[in-house]
Amino acid sequence: MRHAGDQLFLPIRLSVAVAADGDRSGRWFVVKADHPNDAYHHVRNLVTGQAGCDRRGPCRGCHAETIRAGTYRQAIANHVDPAAVPPLPADVATPWAHPRSRTVGG
Repeated sequence: MRHAGDQLFLPIRLSVAVAADGDRSGRWFVVKADHPNDAYHHVRNLVTGQAGCDRRGPCRGCHAETIRAGTYRQAIANHVDPAAVPPLPADVATPWAHPRSRTVGG
């Protein structure tokens, strides 16, 4: 997941993060979770400083585990081989699609 400024982007697979072109600025989080919503709420708690979520390892406050955090390069290092990732299909959006990021903090 990517956090840049006051925007927290929705979770994506590591392979998608590697294959996607575009802005890779901000702080990236590699999170292991059973569901994308668990990962999103875990990182939101870390970013906003809400109590309850552990910054490293398995979280005692929710159903997620922080694997790594840092710049894009730091976050994906040793996780995905960029040469083995196939290109992504063209991006598609609809009027009813979920936004790609949410404003966090205040």
